[in-house]
Amino acid sequence: MDNSILIKREDFLVMLKPLKRFARKKAEDAVLYMEGSDFYISLIGIKSGASATGKWTGEVRVPARLIWGIAMEPPAGDPIRIEVRDGRLHVGTLSVSCIEQKDWKSPVDLPIDTEFLKMLRLRFLYPPERLDQAGLIRPVVQVHEKARKIIARAAKILEPLNISEPDLRQFVMERLREGLEKK
Repeated sequence: MDNSILIKREDFLVMLKPLKRFARKKAEDAVLYMEGSDFYISLIGIKSGASATGKWTGEVRVPARLIWGIAMEPPAGDPIRIEVRDGRLHVGTLSVSCIEQKDWKSPVDLPIDTEFLKMLRLRFLYPPERLDQAGLIRPVVQVHEKARKIIARAAKILEPLNISEPDLRQFVMERLREGLEKK
């Protein structure tokens, strides 16, 4: 893939501003891509972009902490050059390993503070490969682990009614799927 773009420094800083707060805390990976003449960085429900010139094909995944680091201390220069060479993303003088992947035509769009049930339902809406490409595998696994613990606690309470943990888990998963069908 041939990826090399230029973004005006001012636009670059504006693009990074909404990402600062969440890149370090919640996201595993950030996904970088172009739509038309706009360059976007997407991570766990946040998508921020800026006008760019150059060529960018497909998507590039990098650790989200890189985006946080760049947002905290942006590279010098104007315009900012972002490019991929030899399996590494270069932003100014900074360089990090990256994964290049083809565009996925069905993006995983989430609001910034996604509610618990919506995160649980992602597993039913998107294949694991897409969740992985969007950098959402870890958050989805975490929310399912939390749900597993809630179900286990509820099953202990419902034990006198002869409701087992597997039965309760099956009921919860069916309800999650039903919610999707009604939308």
